[in-house]
Amino acid sequence: MRVTLTASPTEFWVFVQWIYHGSYNLPSGVSHVDLWILGDKLEALKFKNYAMAKLLCQHASEGERRLLRPNHLDRAFEETSTESHLRKFMSDYLVSYYPDTDRFAGETSAWIEVFQKHGFAWTASLQLRNELPNEKKALKSQKEYFDKGK
Repeated sequence: MRVTLTASPTEFWVFVQWIYHGSYNLPSGVSHVDLWILGDKLEALKFKNYAMAKLLCQHASEGERRLLRPNHLDRAFEETSTESHLRKFMSDYLVSYYPDTDRFAGETSAWIEVFQKHGFAWTASLQLRNELPNEKKALKSQKEYFDKGK
């Protein structure tokens, strides 16, 4: 059987590091979104959940965080199913924090392009934001974004 992956060699190298060490350091040019998608394609449940934990820590914590970019959202919606926990997290994060410049990077035009491409995400975000105008209730607990398997 032959498996073809869209992951970069660096992403796959990170996966191998995780297999050997149970953790990884994120190299330049790779995101936890990329790694979650790789874990999903490999059906590596623990790796997916590890990548999600790192993603949550990196973006949703109150400490030092990395900025979410339009290509992260685009890739999450392009390469996952509507039921995916990654897609759910990205939608909830968008509802909770967009357009906070302390959490999002990139040109507004790039974000608008991604919102238009995946209109369902933007529509859901606006609807939820209208329901929760002054509160940040959309993000769930960490467990809600972990894959439990089949």
